[in-house]
Amino acid sequence: MNRDYRKEYLRDHASRKAKVNRAKRNLWNRRLKGKVPAGQEIDHKVPLSKGGGNGKSNIRYRNVSSNRSDNQMKKSAMNAMDRKMLGEVYRRLIKERARAKARGEDEMVRVLSEELVELQMLLDGPRMGSIID
Repeated sequence: MNRDYRKEYLRDHASRKAKVNRAKRNLWNRRLKGKVPAGQEIDHKVPLSKGGGNGKSNIRYRNVSSNRSDNQMKKSAMNAMDRKMLGEVYRRLIKERARAKARGEDEMVRVLSEELVELQMLLDGPRMGSIID
């Protein structure tokens, strides 16, 4: 099965929020180029997603394996009940988007599609299948 890079980009990287975060990461990568010790990565003490900033007080070096394992644990922390509830919301939004499409409500279809992409990212995308047409 071939990897669909366009679909991944649209799902994970095309939103304004993702672009802003990428620009911030690139800024720090330029500032710290050649200064990060081998085997270490830059980590945010308070994640950007939780309101943390890119100031020096929120940046630290962490061991690569520790940093990545912590991030994976945070992603998998959603319990089964949360996942079930979000899955139900996802299915309802799919149906609502189909109804809006049938009625020719393009703006509503666009808004619902954006919501579905965000929900899909919460549910780890590929498990639910793609909603990108």
